[in-house]
Amino acid sequence: MEKERIKNFAIDILGCGCDNSVFARIDHRKNFYLPSGITLTSRVLIGDRLLIYIVDEEDISSGDLRAIFLDGLQERDSLNYNRLRVVILTDNIINCENRFRRIYEDFDFKDEKTHLHIVERTLWN
Repeated sequence: MEKERIKNFAIDILGCGCDNSVFARIDHRKNFYLPSGITLTSRVLIGDRLLIYIVDEEDISSGDLRAIFLDGLQERDSLNYNRLRVVILTDNIINCENRFRRIYEDFDFKDEKTHLHIVERTLWN
């Protein structure tokens, strides 16, 4: 049932418009260690196309956001995945948006296939 939960999260929460067949293959790794030294809550790969990095707000600093995206873009591009979505889990959407959205908007390396999502922690757990 974990695959169904991940599929629903990708579609209902992140707005993924992937074809249903893409969800036949879901790779979910918890406590995933990035090359930059940051540990994600989860790394999800859907159909070898959609790469999702999930991290808890309490586990990162504002400065870590750049490293997370750079690691994700390197993985996405080197393995020819289609999209990168970084999800920050929080109990306070407004504070988290204020803390991270402006930083993300200033990144000059993001593209139209790179997304930041700020999500209530309870929607993932």
